[in-house]
Amino acid sequence: MFDEADQLPDMTALQSDCVIDATLLQGQPLPVALERISTTRSHTVEAEQKAAARVMLEILAEPVGYASVGLDGDGNARLHHRLPARLLKKVSNRASTVFLSATLSHNGKFDNFRHAMGLDAASSLSASIEPERHGALDFVLHAHEVETDDWFAATVQCIQSAQRPTLVVTPSHDLTERLLAAVGAQADLLIRAGAWAGLDTPTRWRTVVIPRVPFGAPVVVDGEAVTSYLDAKVTASRRMRQAIGRGLRTPDAVCTVVVLDARVSKLGRFVPERFAANWSARQVFEEGARQELVLSAAERDPGLRKAALKHYGTTCQHAGCDVSQAHLLDVHHRHPVSEGVRRTTLKDVTVLCANHHRQAQFEMKLTQPLPADVTSVTTGK
Repeated sequence: MFDEADQLPDMTALQSDCVIDATLLQGQPLPVALERISTTRSHTVEAEQKAAARVMLEILAEPVGYASVGLDGDGNARLHHRLPARLLKKVSNRASTVFLSATLSHNGKFDNFRHAMGLDAASSLSASIEPERHGALDFVLHAHEVETDDWFAATVQCIQSAQRPTLVVTPSHDLTERLLAAVGAQADLLIRAGAWAGLDTPTRWRTVVIPRVPFGAPVVVDGEAVTSYLDAKVTASRRMRQAIGRGLRTPDAVCTVVVLDARVSKLGRFVPERFAANWSARQVFEEGARQELVLSAAERDPGLRKAALKHYGTTCQHAGCDVSQAHLLDVHHRHPVSEGVRRTTLKDVTVLCANHHRQAQFEMKLTQPLPADVTSVTTGK
């Protein structure tokens, strides 16, 4: 059993410790430089650097999915290690290993966590657990674009007006310092970077403020990102779930969660199921902005509709359809008007209800021939 187990795949200490300064590499190819560093008897190379070189050589010799070795942007040799202990992989990589957690899962599955840990198998008994009743949450969403003046001002205002005690969860020390400078230190206010995990205080937070979605920072080794947007998105989803959990530390907790980042709508499900309806009711979708558009439309003869309804009658011509109100009927062209100027007769059209008109247009697109300059279409899975 592991507490804060979601931090295991991304142990900052191990990533930082396994770095060899570019000056020690002396411009040599990486394997050659690492071999020299690991075997040197010179006192100018510290034991930790020698050990790091040996670990990097081992991974270069036998590549594994949970680690990457290469040069970073500053020319340093870097080991990005997604697994803090290979022993854990040996112990946990079996069908008898059961994961039970309220935060390690994503959309009810442990696939992302297992991949990050380098685990191939886990028991089908693994499950995401959460209590049916434990505390009460309310949500407030301000859908701002982050790192704008409006967003920062709104964050400061939310902190100042929030019910105390208030916890502000930030993804960086820089944002923490900026907010502290704006609102000042207060006894009933805690602004903390990374407070979604590793924070356990006796305080029962009345408000949890999340200024921006805590996406995982991308890691680049040898010019290639070893973490993807999907990884960052899943990490953010788990961290959001944990941040919410800071307000649910006791069975009778009552807390309001304030989110100020519009990107939260892209995360999918992260709110505990018992609060899902409450969260959905708070989501905001921005609409109504005016845009100037220049459109090109094929001309249609206004007399054609009148003639078609007179010829076919005011009933949908699709077999079995009984829609017979004229205002619910469309005139469907058997050949698209977009093909260009033509002389249309009543044989070229029919009368359909709106639903069957859309269906007919969809089927017509599927049977249209390829353009003359297209010879083949390749579909890949």
